Amino acid sequence: MYKKIAILVFCIFLSVSGFATIFDNNQPSPRAIGMGGGLTAYNAGIEGVFYNPATLFSLEKNELFLGYKRPYSFSFINESNFAIGRNLGKIGKVAFGYNGFTVGESGDKLESEQTMILTYANSFYSDRDATFNIGISVKYLSLSFEGYGKSSNLSLDFGILAKVGKNTFLGFSLKDFNAPQFGSADTINIPTKMNFAVSYAPYYGTVTTIEIEKNEFDPARIHAGGEFNIFKILTLRFGIATMPTTVNTGFTVSYWILALDYGMEYHDVLGYTHNFALRIKF
Repeated sequence: MYKKIAILVFCIFLSVSGFATIFDNNQPSPRAIGMGGGLTAYNAGIEGVFYNPATLFSLEKNELFLGYKRPYSFSFINESNFAIGRNLGKIGKVAFGYNGFTVGESGDKLESEQTMILTYANSFYSDRDATFNIGISVKYLSLSFEGYGKSSNLSLDFGILAKVGKNTFLGFSLKDFNAPQFGSADTINIPTKMNFAVSYAPYYGTVTTIEIEKNEFDPARIHAGGEFNIFKILTLRFGIATMPTTVNTGFTVSYWILALDYGMEYHDVLGYTHNFALRIKF
């Protein structure tokens, strides 16, 4: 009983301190974490389901994504992620994603956040030096607290990814723009979040990106980082983020149709978050 109370008090501390709010800052992708959390102006492929739906258009083949992490290495917080995407050719790209976030221990779920996502992306202009991609996601959000019941709602995301010149990409996403509401007596609204980003890829295998994230209630967050393809099978990543301040790194080892991703985020008070994912192209 006392352990449950301690966990709930700790989660309340995280929320009021700005480290976490419901359905916010889950960071499912190790590639995003490795670059400071920015994936809005990056050819993310299947992981665009969780960030900017327009980036899903970079999906070349059908792809499966499986991810897991324990935020700040706490045993009572778990996050699991799943996504599968299909290339429909000229029709566009479509994907389904799932994010599950739970707080609890020994089989007890004190809090549970579940998100199911259906994403579609297509290109409306493309030549050698310029592209314009648009994507949209419909999300089903489910929130439950032990002893307080369950609530659910639908939410919508919209995204744009544009290539400007040979090496520069501009990205924009508008998440939860319908501001879904939870609860009946004491209601909670998920704030609309805007992300603006630019990435620069001077040559194959090297990308740098900077991103500004803002919702209607909190100060702006900044995500910045880069990735460097060292060998054919190895890519390294480095990044930083603010609000809260973190230092990030990670890597991908890829072979044939398989890719193993790892991302690490370090906070000087809460410690390390280790994020792992497996991607399969088929």
